[in-house]
Amino acid sequence: MRSFMVIAALVLLVSSAGAATLTENFDEGGGFFGATGLGTPSVPVVAGWSVKNNSTAGGTTSWHSNSATSPFTAQSGSGYAAVDVNSTAGQNTISNWLFTPQISFNSGDQISFWTRTIAPVDFADRLQVYLSTAGSSTNVGSTETSIGDFTNLLQDINPNYAKTGAGSYPTQWTQYTLTIPNSGTGRVGFRYFVTNGGPSGENGNFIGIDSLNIVAVPEPATIGLLGLVGAGLIARRRR
Repeated sequence: MRSFMVIAALVLLVSSAGAATLTENFDEGGGFFGATGLGTPSVPVVAGWSVKNNSTAGGTTSWHSNSATSPFTAQSGSGYAAVDVNSTAGQNTISNWLFTPQISFNSGDQISFWTRTIAPVDFADRLQVYLSTAGSSTNVGSTETSIGDFTNLLQDINPNYAKTGAGSYPTQWTQYTLTIPNSGTGRVGFRYFVTNGGPSGENGNFIGIDSLNIVAVPEPATIGLLGLVGAGLIARRRR
């Protein structure tokens, strides 16, 4: 009985280490940003989330909810977070940020999310994923190129603005899994970053993000300890 309790406690430890730190499917009733469709958004309705549009010139939209079938349906559930070329006006640089709530994380924890753009691709899209270890800060500076406290670039999807082929933005829902490189507290920032963008530019169209999960990964030492204890208990029963 005592051996069973030890194993159960260790299994619980490993399970809790692998639990989700943050899960968001963007399916809130009425829209994650308080309204559905492509109109001007309100702030996110979910506590802790935030947006900031640092684009060169203010556009007519920022991050917004989409639950319509056009231009594409959600990866899962009824809705997703979307952002588009109208984040700026004319021909300018788009720098439009979506911040998660403040979370605690350890080196090796994982971020996974799904994203896609419209097919066929007439205008190339780009998304960057940054990590800040500055607690609750949403400081990304005040210009289209500044990143402020978000100094850890974890992913840059389509930095060369390819329309097709290797490295281009996926036109079907595609999952990305990223590893957090260090420990601390902070936020993840999704940055729709498009140079020569805007309604009159050569780049930028529409992207969606869905099914975000940030998961604590068990440390190898914890898994190893479970294995050693389990082996020891088995050997003890055999004697």
